[in-house]
Amino acid sequence: MYNKQIRSTLKEQMEHKIQADKIQIDMKNRATEIVMEQDRKDIEQEKQRQIDRAKLLLHFTVKNKELMESKWEYDNWNRTHQWHVERAVLADTPINWSKTMT
Repeated sequence: MYNKQIRSTLKEQMEHKIQADKIQIDMKNRATEIVMEQDRKDIEQEKQRQIDRAKLLLHFTVKNKELMESKWEYDNWNRTHQWHVERAVLADTPINWSKTMT
């Protein structure tokens, strides 16, 4: 009888220990899942920030290209216009009587 009681007490203690270990493992698993989910969300947010930044930088690149092309076009037009003005001035100026500077 005494041995039976000791065995049953030990059995109960082992069952309680097993149950406590299961609960602890479940809690650790839940905590791990929460951390993994948060990590996944953070990675997704970082990826989205990088995509948004790349889009913004691409927009700046396109606008800068447009500005440079516009400036080149204006400079080209201005140079051509200046040549025409200089030719007209050289043609009309009394200093160039022999028209050798055209």
